Amino acid sequence: MQRRFVLALLVAMLGLVMAPVSPAWAHFGLAESTPADGAKVPGPLTEIRLVFTKPGTLVGEGFELFDGDGRAVPVTAETPDGGITWVVSPEGGVASGTVGLAWTAAAPDGHPTSGTVTVTVTPAAVASPSPTPAGGASAPAPPAAGSGDALADALTGATSTDEGPVRWAGIVGRWLSFAATLVAVGGLVFGATTVTGSHHDVAVVARWVQRCVPLLLVGVVMELVAQVMRFGDGTTGSVLAMSSLVEALDSSAGAAIVTRFAGGLVLLGAASLTAVAVRGRHTALAAVAPAPVAAGRVPGGVPSSTGSYGRDASTRRGSVGGGAPVMRGRLSRPVMAALAGILLLGSFLLDGHTVTAGPRLLVIVSDVAHTAAAAVWVGGVVMLAALLASRARRGAVSGVVETAARFSVPAAAAVALAGVAGVGLASTIVDSPGQLLSTQWGRVLLVKLALVAAVAAVGLYNNNRLVPALEGGSVAGPNPTRRLRRAVTVEAGLMVAVVLVTAILVVSAT
Repeated sequence: MQRRFVLALLVAMLGLVMAPVSPAWAHFGLAESTPADGAKVPGPLTEIRLVFTKPGTLVGEGFELFDGDGRAVPVTAETPDGGITWVVSPEGGVASGTVGLAWTAAAPDGHPTSGTVTVTVTPAAVASPSPTPAGGASAPAPPAAGSGDALADALTGATSTDEGPVRWAGIVGRWLSFAATLVAVGGLVFGATTVTGSHHDVAVVARWVQRCVPLLLVGVVMELVAQVMRFGDGTTGSVLAMSSLVEALDSSAGAAIVTRFAGGLVLLGAASLTAVAVRGRHTALAAVAPAPVAAGRVPGGVPSSTGSYGRDASTRRGSVGGGAPVMRGRLSRPVMAALAGILLLGSFLLDGHTVTAGPRLLVIVSDVAHTAAAAVWVGGVVMLAALLASRARRGAVSGVVETAARFSVPAAAAVALAGVAGVGLASTIVDSPGQLLSTQWGRVLLVKLALVAAVAAVGLYNNNRLVPALEGGSVAGPNPTRRLRRAVTVEAGLMVAVVLVTAILVVSAT
């Protein structure tokens, strides 16, 4: 039954990827220009009107006009409709010759896009007729001034989108903020719903969540710096320019950064768990209880509502039977935790390629479902790996299989939901199946899918083979849980790679 479900899910995902996307939801770009690219118009040329598919924000110089010799021509630019239409006016007009307009604008998702429009301006007709040579043939018009390679070189230099350090600063910042968000939010869900064991187990989860907060804030700051430099002149000095900061924050990507930073601040006060006893149950799951602590607290800053528990001789030797009650996690500040999760996960609706994709309802539902499921999956796997490593160091092996078995249900649901929602998002971004190979975004997506498939294979092996074997006692050896610990560690490592590729995917060209 489970194999049939996986097969049906794969078929559905393939069908969604191959499904065509309505051209009405095209990506950000130039829809038309007046005059058109390559057109010949009579002089003087007083304006070039550009119409984009979606509102754009000027990046760097914005518009640069060059004559046939590659020399810059001063221009002014204004938009009458909030960034969809831009009117570029050369100062004094262009009487004749070939001119090229280079434009660089940011899409609503913050990604810079560039292009060129080349126009040949013919001299205005004069009142007196020009002399006609013998034979009645008209005299050939003089060639457009400066129509050589200088113009092409100037346009190429003006539209270069190789951001170098700026791009990689954005990728690293995005990876830190994205990974920390998934692990922190997913860790809180794991701590409140899945972890069952000792005070120490709850404390391990709480500490990992708390460690994610500074990483999250550092990543957001790096994203902001990269965004400000992108809207400035690309130098470190532009970070201090107030105009670049205002332009960066005024974009959709800027709103996402601000929302993510606010979510990180809320998480500072919400990343805590309370250890409470599971009523009516006492077991050897808490084989290695923590050292004596003050009543009401457990290691790692995790408050306890049941007081402190010490170690006896058998516990110190790592054996089971310490007699401590089974503990589970509970959110100390559930309202703040929920608000932090909403701000952090919701911030990813405001940036990335899905900002310009549609239909909007499908994109919003798919994006929220995909990010939330990924948090449950990634955060849960990382927390499970941390618990397994902590228990191995303390010699506490009991309770490991029970925790892994409890996590297998939400993990399977998260994998299915993340897969369906992710494919739904991809179908709104990719206009045709050929773009999976012809665009940078498509190729990075294929790498991500391969890594996700590897993670799913390891998880499927853990849930269907290894955990049932450990529960049935059919795994031989002095430390039968070592195989589970290694498998979960590999799964967590692959998760880190998936998040890294996702950060690269966000800034890749479609």
